[in-house]
Amino acid sequence: MERESMKKVLSEDLDYPGDDGLYYLDGKPFTGIEVHPDFEPTNSETEYRNGLVWGDRKEWWPSGQLAAREEWKWGCLHGETQRWHENGNPLEESEYELGICKRHKKWDESGRLVEESALEEGSRWHNSLLRLRKIYYGHTGEERGDEEIQHPESAQPE
Repeated sequence: MERESMKKVLSEDLDYPGDDGLYYLDGKPFTGIEVHPDFEPTNSETEYRNGLVWGDRKEWWPSGQLAAREEWKWGCLHGETQRWHENGNPLEESEYELGICKRHKKWDESGRLVEESALEEGSRWHNSLLRLRKIYYGHTGEERGDEEIQHPESAQPE
């Protein structure tokens, strides 16, 4: 579904019972865009698919300038994330896979790099990512098209 044609609703219109991790609108898992027009200090929009955060999440400074952009899949960060200082300089840039940060950079307001990290092979988080790949992607551990993905609850251990 194209972002332009997706239904937009205010955040207070969505229900999150919490027992299944899904967001609902009128008793059905929500597909569309949640809008936070008064989210301080920024305004934001979040895409959902079948009740899960899935797609782009964006925040804007009061000036209208983009403050953050995140890519989500299966209800977790998955892809590139970027944040900017209010002056427009980069604040943070990260790459996530299945909610685990693979690399991260952070800059101060003047643009000086102050922090950089990467997921270390063999670390606890790396091992968790390898297990998550098998659950979400199947026995090959390779990402497939969205239509082929099983929800983790339906995946069987090998």
